[in-house]
Amino acid sequence: MMTNVWGLVVLVFVPVMGALMAAFSWLTHVTVRRSIGRKHRALEEIHLTSDIPAFWTAKYDRKLRKLETSGGSDAARTSAWLRRRRDKVVSELERLIAYTRRTRLVAEEEVRGVLLDELQKLHSAWKAGAGGASPRERASGPVRR
Repeated sequence: MMTNVWGLVVLVFVPVMGALMAAFSWLTHVTVRRSIGRKHRALEEIHLTSDIPAFWTAKYDRKLRKLETSGGSDAARTSAWLRRRRDKVVSELERLIAYTRRTRLVAEEEVRGVLLDELQKLHSAWKAGAGGASPRERASGPVRR
């Protein structure tokens, strides 16, 4: 009777645990690849357009457009959303600067320097409050160099 229990453990428990380990390994791989991919897409967009990626501020831009079209000019709410958007962009730029400094995925130091210069310029502009277009200007698309 005892050998049947061990046989059941081997036939059910071990394959289930193996499948769970494989699933979690795959999920971790996808999550890391997505995270790194988003950072590199953001770096590429910043390099090509000298502007922040639209996906960083999409939520805030939608809300600001909605406030613009609602007719009521509630300056306090608009100001609060603009501040939140600026804080989000500054935070993302700080994370991207730290990532660019430490990653080994940017192979050449010259490229790293160029990227860091561009990121620092954007960071300074956004931190000072001069960065960022209105949602209407942003909807017209990025300006290419």
